[in-house]
This record gives sequence, C-alpha cells and structure tokens, in this order.
Amino acid sequence: MDRLFRQTQQLIQRTTSPHGISSRVMSSQFVNLDNMMDIEEETMSTNGLYYPVRLGEVFKSRYEVLSKLGYGANSTVWFCRDLQQQKYAALKHVGKAYVRSMIDSFVAKSAIGDHHCLVHEPLLLNLLELQAILPRKRLSLDLLKRTLRHLLLSLDYLHTEAAVVHSDIQARNILLGTIDQSVYSDMDAAEVQEPSPRKINGDSIIYQSRRFHPQAGFTAWGLPVLCDLGEARIGSKHTGIIQPNSFRAPEVVLGMEWDCKVDIWNLGVMAWHLFEDDHLFDGRILGQHSDAQLLAEMTSVLGPPPSSFLEQIEAALKYWGSQGNWKGVQGTEIKSVPLEDCEEYLEGKEYDMFVGFFKRMFVWNPKERATARELLQDEFLIVS
Repeated sequence: MDRLFRQTQQLIQRTTSPHGISSRVMSSQFVNLDNMMDIEEETMSTNGLYYPVRLGEVFKSRYEVLSKLGYGANSTVWFCRDLQQQKYAALKHVGKAYVRSMIDSFVAKSAIGDHHCLVHEPLLLNLLELQAILPRKRLSLDLLKRTLRHLLLSLDYLHTEAAVVHSDIQARNILLGTIDQSVYSDMDAAEVQEPSPRKINGDSIIYQSRRFHPQAGFTAWGLPVLCDLGEARIGSKHTGIIQPNSFRAPEVVLGMEWDCKVDIWNLGVMAWHLFEDDHLFDGRILGQHSDAQLLAEMTSVLGPPPSSFLEQIEAALKYWGSQGNWKGVQGTEIKSVPLEDCEEYLEGKEYDMFVGFFKRMFVWNPKERATARELLQDEFLIVS
C-alpha cells in the first residue's frame, strides 16, 4: 500500500487549502454539459436535498473527493482518498464481512441543513453491470454458486444476528470490489488526466459519474457485498409493500404480515435471472404491473398455494377459490409451466440439484420456506 501511495503521489501533487478544498495538478479540459438537460441526481424527486459536493473537497480534514461513483434517490456516492490511512474509500451521502460495513461517518453542513455522510471501502460495479459485460450475458454456474454462498452468509448474519430484513435484494444492490488495489490508483489518475464532464449552473455543479470499465480478461474481482440497506426493516414482523414489483414475495403481494423469509424469495428471483438471463416472474399486463398477473405466474410455476396458506388471509379469496382454483382476475390465465421446465442450461445431477435448491426458496408459505442457514447446507452449494 505504501508503494501504491508513493506512485500516486508522483502523479498528483496536492496541497490543502484552509477552506477544505485541495489543489491538484489536473487537466483543465473537461466537457461542459448542457444546462437545459437534467442529469444524474437532478432526475430524482429528491433533487435539491443533496449536499453540493465539489471535486477536491476535503471532509473531516481527511477524505479528499476525487471523482463521483454514482447516485440514488437518497444519496450520492464519491470516490475519495483517505489522507490519514493513505488508501481509497467511498463516501456516501445518505456474514458481516459480506454486508457493506461503515469505516467512518460524519455530518456535513450546507445551506439547506445537515447531511449525514458514510465512509465505505470502494466497490467497482454491481451484479447487473457484471452480467451485461459477460460473454453470454449470464453468470456461470460456478460464479452463481460462489455468489449465492456469500449472499446467504450475509443474510444469515442480518436475519439471525442483527434482526434485520433487507427487503430490496436485487442485482443493483450487490456490488463487487477488487483484490487489485492498482485499479483505484488508475481511477484516481484517470480523473487527473481526463476530468469528469460536468454541468455548471451558477454556483451549482452536477458531475457525471465515472464508471469502472474492466479490460478484457479482468479477473481480479473481490467478493460480492450486499449493499444499500435504505429499505431495510429492523425486527421480526412487518407489514406493507416492499421489494421491486417482479421480485415481490407472495405474502407481500397479498398484504400479509411478513418477515425475513421475503429476502429468501427475493434472492431466488434475482439469482434465477442472473443465471438464466430471463425473469421467472414478470407480473405485467401491457407493460403495467399487475398483482393478479404476478400471482397467476407464480401459480403457473409453483402450482396453487396450499389451503393452509390461503386460509391465513381474506385477500387470497379474490384470486383463488377455497380449493385453490384460479379465478381469472383481470383475464389472467394459468399456463402450468412447472419450475423444472423453466431451466434451460443444465442436465443430469446438476440440473436436479439446481431445481431442488430453488424449490426450497420458492415456497408459498413463508413458514415452510428455507432459511439462509438451511440453504447454505444444500447439496447444490456444497457439491462443486
């Protein structure tokens, strides 16, 4: 790390001003974006509530902002240099080893109020972005298994030790870092040589995020890390709508009380898409989400829910009869395409273990759905 930092110092000469803005030897050439077009966090409904971060700004006399990594509804994320530890970090404005942990936190003040800031280890890209650059646009079986092991370890920690339900497991929220620290120094140098495009409107500056683009054959990936607990719930029992539409567990769709088992269903839907490059459940009619269509697709794949599940809530009677017969709400139909017929790439023992594993995740009654710890012991993940 010392060698890495010395190399970086040769590329960048820096002094810190009394106002918390560093001065770096940078190219003055950058793309000035059109002021008439909303970009990045300006497109979010929460625009105007973000802290106005500037490149070169130094927070807490320690974290120097180098470039922007991304944005979301509740935060922007920035690539920083830790001036004390002489390493890189990600600053976010708002298995334990596989859940993104916080290095530091502080409050930054602006004209609109206080902004709570979190400091994390930097990560490069999410699983959806990784899937898009893979040759076949899908994870290999080995990569799927390794990813599932790490994510199940993280969920076991959240569910059993922290009593937390993530409630928003999707490929965008699973990020990968790297074991090659030179990647971060390269990103640092790239910002110096080719500054990020930005939109300047008076005192306001909106920077374009700098994405990581791996070279062909890049293999120095770090472990998958479960991120973004912005929708997480603390405690065992909850109610209300959570999860992306097509990832939604049946108990959530039906307005039932739910617990950590929603994460297991959610993980299954995401993992299926990463391997098959196809959504097991879509839940749309003419491009619009429909609870009836989603439940009809679940019934087509899994068969009707058991009476023990239907009896738990009155809302189920809108969709099924007392014997589990589908009522055809909104003209929806049952096509009877069992899970076994949805898998396209495997055969033999590997196929049997794959289907058996996912069947333990896609169970109507959450009480009978496998836990993260139970799935970690499944032969599908144990047998290489």
